[in-house]
Amino acid sequence: MTVPTITAVAWVVVGSSGSIRGIPGGGCLHIWFFGFLVFGFFWFCSQPSTHSMKGFKRLPLPIAQLSLAAVLKCGQSFRWIAYPLALAGEPQKAEGEKPTHEYRFALQDRVICLRQDSESLFYRALFPKDETNACSDSDCVKRDGETLAWLKDYFQLEVDLIKLYTDWAERDVVFRETVKDRFAGIRMLRQDPWENVIS
Repeated sequence: MTVPTITAVAWVVVGSSGSIRGIPGGGCLHIWFFGFLVFGFFWFCSQPSTHSMKGFKRLPLPIAQLSLAAVLKCGQSFRWIAYPLALAGEPQKAEGEKPTHEYRFALQDRVICLRQDSESLFYRALFPKDETNACSDSDCVKRDGETLAWLKDYFQLEVDLIKLYTDWAERDVVFRETVKDRFAGIRMLRQDPWENVIS
């Protein structure tokens, strides 16, 4: 979400009077408080991860099936934020050997964090500290399952992209010569309809 979009959303929610609309009694929260909340959220998301791969689950998935660098920067979604892992003091490796970036996405009750190397997708979900501390083993397993199910649906991982690319390349010489290798791993995202509209 870009700054102009945030400004537009803030204007619609808060209005020109500076009060939150829709609160009984006229509301007493002002635009500066709303701005403070937005600033706090982006500050939290901007903090670099200091743990190498702690807490990440691994999903075997070649980069030809999903390229985060390509898909999340191609203009489909504007809510993902990319952080170079070098900012967190982690040594940079050769491209594809180790993850070079972490991608983060605020999703309802959790923040999704993704990393990728040439053969795997690494994922984890972050929750508020009080909820994480109160999480039983069965709750944690359930949350991991929910996160994985969301990822599979959002990126449409049931679709075999390599098979599709091979099929299209056999049928179209232009695709084979100019698109197939250059745009490997690009998928259509299955976004929430509201997110898609306001993007």
